[in-house]
Amino acid sequence: MITLIRKLCAHTAPNPTRRAIFEFDKLIRSIYTLRYLRDPQLERNVHRSQNRIESYHQLRSTIAQVGGKKELTGRTDIEIEISNQCARLIANTIIYYNSAILSHRLCRSKARESSKREMLCITYETSE
Repeated sequence: MITLIRKLCAHTAPNPTRRAIFEFDKLIRSIYTLRYLRDPQLERNVHRSQNRIESYHQLRSTIAQVGGKKELTGRTDIEIEISNQCARLIANTIIYYNSAILSHRLCRSKARESSKREMLCITYETSE
C-alpha cells in the first residue's frame, strides 16, 4: 500500500487514482472527527493518550537537562543515535520502576481490602 501511494505521489501530473485515494483519506478523517465529537469516551481516551505522550516528553527533557545540556551529545550520527537511545532507555527504566511500585501498592491495597471484607463476612457469620 505504501509503495503504491509513494508511486502515485511521485507523479506531477494529476492522476485520478491519486485524487481518489486522497479523497478517501479525507473521508476517513471526517468519519473519525465525527466519532470524536459524538463519543465522549473516545475524547477522554484521546486526551489521556495525549497527556501520557506529553508526560513522556517532559521526562525526556528532564533527563536531558540532568546532563547539563538540552541537546543530544555526539559528533557523528551514530554517537547522536547512541545518546538518544540511552536517554530512551533511562526514560523507560524510570517508567517501569514507577509502574512496578504502583502495581505493588495496588496489589497490597486490594489484599487489605479483601481481607477486610473477609473479616466482615466472618464477623457477620459468627454473630448470627
